[in-house]
Order: sequence, then C-alpha cells, then structure tokens
Amino acid sequence: MQGTRTTEHGLFVFLDTLDETSHAGEMCAKRLNWLAGTLAAAPDDMPFVVFMHHPPFPVGVHAMDEIALKQSAEFAEVIAPYRSRIRHLFFGHVHRPIFGSYGKIPFSTLRGTNHQVWFELDPAATDHLASHEPPAYGVVLIDQENLVVHSHDFLDQSLRFPFEPPAGVDGRDYALNFPAR
Repeated sequence: MQGTRTTEHGLFVFLDTLDETSHAGEMCAKRLNWLAGTLAAAPDDMPFVVFMHHPPFPVGVHAMDEIALKQSAEFAEVIAPYRSRIRHLFFGHVHRPIFGSYGKIPFSTLRGTNHQVWFELDPAATDHLASHEPPAYGVVLIDQENLVVHSHDFLDQSLRFPFEPPAGVDGRDYALNFPAR
C-alpha cells in the first residue's frame, strides 16, 4: 500500500516495505518503480517528506540492521536525484529513539507503542533483546522553513514541578528539594 498526499509543505510519500515472509523490509521492483515514477512526476520545486517502516540504512543496532530494508542500495539509487528535495525521512521498525541524517536527509524514528528494542550497539551481541522502556509517539510541527519532531513518552508518570523556584527560595535548594506534584 503505497501512496501520496499533496500538502502545503510538499508531497508526503508513503512507502510499503512489508515482506510477509520476513521481519526484514522489502521494496520489490514494482514498488521501486512506483517510487521512481512518483518522484519524477512531481513538480521540480516540490519538496518531499518520506514515510516508511524499515530503515534504508544501518542504524547501529545490529539485530535491527539485519532486518532492515533489503534493497537499501536500490532505494538509494532511486532517491539519489531527489535527495536535496527530501525534507525528512520518517521510519519505524527499530523501536528506538534515533535521529540523524541519511546522506544529507534528516531522519527520525521513535520508540514503539508496544515493546522497545534494547539499546545494544555491540555487533557481537547474540541476543536480540526487547524491553519495556516507556512507549512514545511523535508530534511533528512543520511549516515552510522548519520541521520539528517532538517525542512524547505518553505514559510517563514522573512528577511535574514548576521550573522556577517560588519567590524567596534559593534556586539550588529548590532544585534539590522541589515540591513535585
């Protein structure tokens, strides 16, 4: 199920990377051709925001890199002429808060709303571990100049407190002994 949505902030491109026989991502020739045609058909001044489930490059969590998008080189080749027009790449699958750039394309991915993948960067680690770190969802603020991604740990129950100390209370003392609610 691939599709697009034209918005005032560019063309949002939604990619299907499901492989029903594996946890790894799949973009068969038909899907890649659709993507190539979609990007080529857009007006030359239209930016893109791309959404997909599987990351098209290694993220450093070896267990997840093994089940990333299988056709990463083919994907990179299709988007190569349009890289400067891709405002942001969103993906899931890794269940980790990761932000950076893919080439010069900014990307983000967040924790899942179910389980998380444990933060393990050692490629020699043999276990693919999950955890119950807090789930999160993202809120994206976008305008003509900026795209900001907020990660919200919506089940976080930690105590809230006013940032500024009450009048007459020393800031350091307040920070160490604040009355949280």
